[in-house]
Amino acid sequence: MWGTKNNILIETLQTIYGMDNGTTCYNALCQLLKERQNQDEEQTRNPNKKRKTKQVLVNETNYNTPCLIAYADSLIPKGMSSHATPRKIKQRLTSNLHNNNTFDTTPLQNLRKFLSNKQINVGGETISPGSIFQLLHILPFYPWDTDRGFSVKDYRKVDPRNGSWNDVLEFVDDGIGLMFDFVANHASVDNPLIQASLIQRHIKDNMGEYEKVQPYKDFVIAYAKDQKPSDEDILKLARPRPNPVLTSYYVLYDQNTDTCVAKLGDPEIDNNRDDSGGEKSTLLGTGLVWTTFSRGKNEETGKEETRQVDLNFSNINVLMEVVKILLFYIEKGAVLVRLDAIGYIWKEIGSTSLHEEKAHLLLEVLRIVMEKLSPSTVVVAEVNEPNSKLLPYLGRGKGHEECDMVYQFASYAMATHAVLRESSEWYRSLVNISAQFRGCQYVTLLGSHDGMAMKQAGELLPSDELSWLGMKLSDAPRNCLVNYATKPGGKKIVYECCGTPWAIINGDGEMKDDTMDLRVMKLARYLAVVGAGLSLRGMPAIYFNGLLCSSNFRPNEGLDENRTILRQRIDPTQLQSLTEHGTYGNQGIKGIMYLFKMLNHPDVKTHFMSSAPDPIPLVAQTHDGTREKNEKVLCVRLDDSSSSSNNNNNNVAVSTTLLLVVNMSTTQQKVILSNTLLFNDDMMQQQQQMIARDILKLDEEMFIGDDDNDKKRSNTVSFDANNSSIVIDVAPYGQMWIKVEKGNSKNDL
Repeated sequence: MWGTKNNILIETLQTIYGMDNGTTCYNALCQLLKERQNQDEEQTRNPNKKRKTKQVLVNETNYNTPCLIAYADSLIPKGMSSHATPRKIKQRLTSNLHNNNTFDTTPLQNLRKFLSNKQINVGGETISPGSIFQLLHILPFYPWDTDRGFSVKDYRKVDPRNGSWNDVLEFVDDGIGLMFDFVANHASVDNPLIQASLIQRHIKDNMGEYEKVQPYKDFVIAYAKDQKPSDEDILKLARPRPNPVLTSYYVLYDQNTDTCVAKLGDPEIDNNRDDSGGEKSTLLGTGLVWTTFSRGKNEETGKEETRQVDLNFSNINVLMEVVKILLFYIEKGAVLVRLDAIGYIWKEIGSTSLHEEKAHLLLEVLRIVMEKLSPSTVVVAEVNEPNSKLLPYLGRGKGHEECDMVYQFASYAMATHAVLRESSEWYRSLVNISAQFRGCQYVTLLGSHDGMAMKQAGELLPSDELSWLGMKLSDAPRNCLVNYATKPGGKKIVYECCGTPWAIINGDGEMKDDTMDLRVMKLARYLAVVGAGLSLRGMPAIYFNGLLCSSNFRPNEGLDENRTILRQRIDPTQLQSLTEHGTYGNQGIKGIMYLFKMLNHPDVKTHFMSSAPDPIPLVAQTHDGTREKNEKVLCVRLDDSSSSSNNNNNNVAVSTTLLLVVNMSTTQQKVILSNTLLFNDDMMQQQQQMIARDILKLDEEMFIGDDDNDKKRSNTVSFDANNSSIVIDVAPYGQMWIKVEKGNSKNDL
C-alpha cells in the first residue's frame, strides 16, 4: 500500500511502539490513506468544489528561492496597537478587536499588500517584494496565549486578530508559496488536546465529559506528585530553558455546568477557582506535567507563567493526530511545513530527551506518509542546535530519509562574529562542515524572530571568542538581552541574544543621525552578513523586521519576555517612516532584494543549487609580497551543478567556477588566490588564459550610484602578469561574486 517503503514503514512503527501497537498504528495509517484517496477521486469528479489557486512547487532545483519570515500581524491596520502584544496589553488588544473597534483590513491582508503592491527600485527595475520572496514563512497564526504564537490553543483555526483562512489562501492565489508552522512538541494548556488529556487523569465516570475525554488518555506526559522522577534523572535532560521541566497542574470540576478545566500552577497560590465555577468548583486532583519550554513562576506573584505543555509521541494516537493536522495544513495551502522544536519530541526519563533515536524513527514514518499523501510537500526540521546535530535530521540514507531541509542557525551568529571581529577565520570553519546532503539542504537563517542563536556558535568558536561576542552584543550600542538554557547536568548556558538583526550587527540609530561614511559602513556591514550566509547555498530566509532594518523595540508597558524586543508590530505610519528615502530600511530592502535577485542570474544560479558540489572555503593571501594569510576576506568557491557532486577537494575538474568574496573588515583589502585553488593542475599546465568578472556588482548598485554618497568604493578583479593568481581588490565590507572561466586562447579574453 505504501509502495517500496511499505515494509520499512511497518518495521519502523513496530520498532517505535512494539509489535502490537506498531501494527495498530500501521492499519490506522492505511485507513487514512484510503480516505485520502477517496477524497482525491471525489475532487477529480467534482473539480468545482476545490478552490482554484496557483500551484507553487518547491524541489531541488529551487531550494535556493528566498524566503521571508513574518508574523501574521507584522503589519497591523491603522488604529491597532503597535505593541508586540506583551502580557500587560494583550487583554486590551483582544477586547478592541472583538468588541466595537473594527478595522478596514486584517494584518494578513496588509502583509499580502506589502508583498504584492510595495514597489522597490532594485537594480534599475521597479519590483515588488513578492517577486523576490516567492516563499513566505508565516509564523504561527493560530489562536495562542504566550510565546507570540508558539503556544497554540487550536491548530486548525486562524486567530481572528490576524484574519481568516481566506486571507491565508489569497497568498496562494498570488503565487506565493507558504510555509506553515506545526508546533509539534507542545501546545497551549488551553488546547483541547491538552485539556482533555489532563482532565482524563482525574475525571470521575459520573461526570458529563467522562466519555468525551477518554480518547485523549496519555496525550501528555504527567505524573502524580509522589511519582515524580528522581532529581538525578531530571538533571540528565537537555533544557532549552533554565526553568524546571516538570510543572504543577490541577484539575477543577464545575458542578453548575458539569464541566472540568485543567490549569498550570498551584491552586493554593492561584486562588482562582472562581474562573471555573465559583464556590461550587471542586479540586479533582493535581500532578506534574512535562513542559520543555516552561517559563517558571513569576517572581513577584509566585504564580505559574508556563502555558506550553508537551505532547506525548509514545502514544500512537498522538502520531495519528499529528498526521491529520499536517494534511489539514496542506489542504489550506502549505507547500512547506516547518516542524518546530522537533528534536525534543521523544522523551525518556534517564536520557537527555533530545535527538533520541525514536525521534528520528518518527520522522522516517512522517516522511513515508507525506511522500504518499502529499509528495510535493517539503518538510523542514527546526533544530536549534549546533551544526553537528543537524544532518541526521535529513536521514540515514536511501529508504530512511527524514526531512527535506533543516534550519541552519549558525551562519547568522558566525557571520556577525566575523564582521565585528574583522576576521573570516572561524566562519570558514562553518563552511568546511556545511556539506550538502543528497539534494537536501539548509534553510539558512539570516536573522531570526528569536534573536541570535549562541548555542550553535559555541560548537565553532573558542570559549574566549564566544564570551567576547556575548559581551559585544550585550553592551552599547547593541544592548541585546540574553536568554539561557540548561545543559544535561544542570549547567546554565547562554542560549540566545535577543535583538533585531540590524541592532545586533550595527546597534540602534537612524540614518539621519549618522555621518555619510558611517551610513555606508553600516549598510555594507549588514549586507556582508547576509552575503556570507549565501555561501552555504541553502534557502536564504530573512526575518521581516530584519528586512526593514528596524531597531530594538521597548514598549512603554514593558517587556513580557526578552524576545519582544525584536518583535515590534508595525502600523502603516511606521512602515512609511521605516522605508522612506533616507532610511536604513529603504537602502536595506534594496540591498537584500538585489542580492536575492542575483541568485537567479543566468551566470550564477547553477552555482547555488543544492545539487552542486560542496562549497570550498579558500584562504586568501595578502598582496604585499609576504603572501601571508589574509583572514579579513572570506573566499568561498562554488562550483556549478554540472560538476561531480560530493567532491570536497580543491582539484575538481571544472572549466568555470564562482568565487564568493566578502570583505569582513572596515578597510580596503587587496588579496591574491593561486589559480591552482580554482582549477586542477592539468588545466594549469596548458597555460590557458583566464577570464574573471564580478557578476554581483553590489557596490556599484548600492553605493556608487547613491546621490547621497560622494565617496567611491572600489571592487576590482584581475590576474597577475603570469596568469598564475587572481587578484581581488574589495571595498570595506564589500562583496563580489567572481565568475572565473578558462579560455582556450588569448582571443577568448
